[in-house]
Amino acid sequence: MGWGMTSDGKTVDNNCKRDYGNQTCQEFYQLQQINYTLLDAMQDIGYDVHLIGKVDVGANILYIPEQKNATADGFHGGPDDYSGLATFSRSANILKPTKAKPVADENDNNVHPEDWGIASNCIDQINKFGANKDNQTKPWMVYCSINIPHPAFQTNATWLAGVNQAAVTLPIWPDESTFHPADEYQSISKNVW
Repeated sequence: MGWGMTSDGKTVDNNCKRDYGNQTCQEFYQLQQINYTLLDAMQDIGYDVHLIGKVDVGANILYIPEQKNATADGFHGGPDDYSGLATFSRSANILKPTKAKPVADENDNNVHPEDWGIASNCIDQINKFGANKDNQTKPWMVYCSINIPHPAFQTNATWLAGVNQAAVTLPIWPDESTFHPADEYQSISKNVW
């Protein structure tokens, strides 16, 4: 769940308001009792911070002009969206898939095009810092988060071609009734059962 309000407690997160309404977001803020983000902490000690990719935090971070490369608001479409409902119900131990069944497409060399864009933006930002290293007056941090790094077996032909499948011994899948609750949740959530 994203943070219902900005870290200073003055502004309701725009996406939270869209999905839950103003009052509910203010109630989230009271329950969450969080008033400081990593972005706040790094900026307070003088860092030039660039968030690129999935932040999933709320707190109106997606609306900060300097953070235009940040994605994912932390509200997952709200309670009316299947993924949002499945994501938020996990604390109640309601086990439902949050993703479609993973299927490898061995012919698609661009399985997650948004991830390629995120990686490119991260590289560009690091290169900008490197090119301007003599003119920098403060330290910097680039937070780079690929949107969909999982499941591991969902990739493209470029990477699959480098795997000698005959040399890979598949592990024995244990009986599902013996899974640790965290493994059970992840297996159901990622829809691999």
